[in-house]
Amino acid sequence: MCMKKMRIFEYAQEHPEEPLAVTDDKETIRYVELNELSKELEKTVGHRLVFVLCRNTPGSLLGYLGLLQSGGVPLLLDADIAPSLLADLVKTYRPAFCLIPEDLTEESRAVVGMPLAESKVIKPLETGNEELESSVKTARLLKTVKMESVEPLGNGLRIRDYLLVKSAPEGKDPQLAPQLRLLLATSGSTGSSKLVRISGENLDANAESIVEYLQISRNEKPITVLPMQYSYGMSIIHSHLMVGAPILLTRYTLMEKQFWERMRDEQATSLCGVPYTFEIYRRVGLMEMDLPALHTITQAGGKLSEERHMQFAMWSAAKGIRFYVMYGQTEASPRMGWLPPETAIKKCGSMGIAIPGGKLDLIDENGKKIPARRNSAMNKSENVNSRGLSGQAKEKKGEAGVDWMSPVGELVYTGANVALGYALCAEDLKKGDEFHGVLYTGDMARKDADGFFYIVGRRSRFIKMVGKRVGLDEVEKILRTEFPGLDLVCTGKDEALHVYVAVGDHERADDDETVKEGMTAAVLINEKIVDEMRMYIEKMTGIPGRRVQIIPVREIPRSSSGKIHYADLK
Repeated sequence: MCMKKMRIFEYAQEHPEEPLAVTDDKETIRYVELNELSKELEKTVGHRLVFVLCRNTPGSLLGYLGLLQSGGVPLLLDADIAPSLLADLVKTYRPAFCLIPEDLTEESRAVVGMPLAESKVIKPLETGNEELESSVKTARLLKTVKMESVEPLGNGLRIRDYLLVKSAPEGKDPQLAPQLRLLLATSGSTGSSKLVRISGENLDANAESIVEYLQISRNEKPITVLPMQYSYGMSIIHSHLMVGAPILLTRYTLMEKQFWERMRDEQATSLCGVPYTFEIYRRVGLMEMDLPALHTITQAGGKLSEERHMQFAMWSAAKGIRFYVMYGQTEASPRMGWLPPETAIKKCGSMGIAIPGGKLDLIDENGKKIPARRNSAMNKSENVNSRGLSGQAKEKKGEAGVDWMSPVGELVYTGANVALGYALCAEDLKKGDEFHGVLYTGDMARKDADGFFYIVGRRSRFIKMVGKRVGLDEVEKILRTEFPGLDLVCTGKDEALHVYVAVGDHERADDDETVKEGMTAAVLINEKIVDEMRMYIEKMTGIPGRRVQIIPVREIPRSSSGKIHYADLK
């Protein structure tokens, strides 16, 4: 099958001698290695399903991009996925191959059927002559960098620190739609069999849009803060690959000094993060660091609190750093909205406008488009209600003063980056385009007079108590503002509101402690604080305190990208 070439690889194919990435060991990986690997994978794998157990390492990066470029269909998963969850996915989707770290646990190796003695090694050019190697020209590289068969046993390939191994028996792997190029797990569904089906055109369109509004050039140097199996981390790789900007590939975490040493020494130009990441940035003292090359910070993966949004927006403006708040979902490959940095302070709390090439609309509960209109009565009386609070709620600073042009509705996005649809089983992988460029996001939002959108919560994150519609995301927001030292989340049903508070290894404090700014997840809560929280919720939402349950937990469950796993709290 002749696969359509993806535009994100055009630069790599035209400039094979230039760097794709630089590793923690200061090794430069060049596009030529990716291009040659892609040719090998086209012969070995073709248009077949491959599970990729991701880490931010050379083998994972090269293997994933090589598969994508060659026409293979990767499903990106966390390399540390529980073996039982991996087994369920293997059983459901029957991958032809699995690309795994060579130090994968024995239990997970058994799941993917990894042979311990069979491999075909792929490695870069090695002549033994450093002077010759450094002087080799592009044309020479293209002729001599070939895949060496070190162990010609034919069961797979070794790609640096990764192994590509056969999984499903010949002919037992699923049939794939010709336009299918990538599979990702749906947001919040780690280990779930529900996947998002994405085409090459989806990925190209989104990367082009991101390049345009972030003004990415080949002079950028992003560093891998997020895991590549997370759609946000993946999109950073794609957009910089498209323009030829080298990636600083690291496995160091934000809490390790080696990360910041690389950031400074190699002059990384950008940082990124989900809301939880920005809490870490604050704790490690990012705002006090001397990072002269840093000129862009992006945020996505959930709504940043207004306090943290304003804090980083003002600091960035003072430092001459562009601070982008963005909005997206995996189903949009993943970006849909962005807040121009020059509006980050004025539009604090907004997720912005549609990305280039896309369109955002609001629909009512009957599926009809909500027309833009200014309504003074709505702005005075509906503002807090529509944000998910009750009629007894008090207006607050910030968004409460916005001149609204619409009531709350579901946000709908239209664009070429919208995925093909979902998959629940292997048979679904041969389906074509079911979304047809339109994504019903499930996010509830409203639009201001300047056309900027504000997310107020998830359609599924609302409950109705004592006759009032309550937004759980908004309750979390007001509690975090009032009790800044607590790590907490809210769930609930119509009968009761549940507030989960991380307390470390303790359930209650023995003395009268005060929740203070900067306290960690190990903070203790006492009965006084519990009562204060109940009274505050009742004051702000009208929910009777007796209907509020404060539940201590050791920690708030989060994914590797920082997203909260609400389902694990039920």
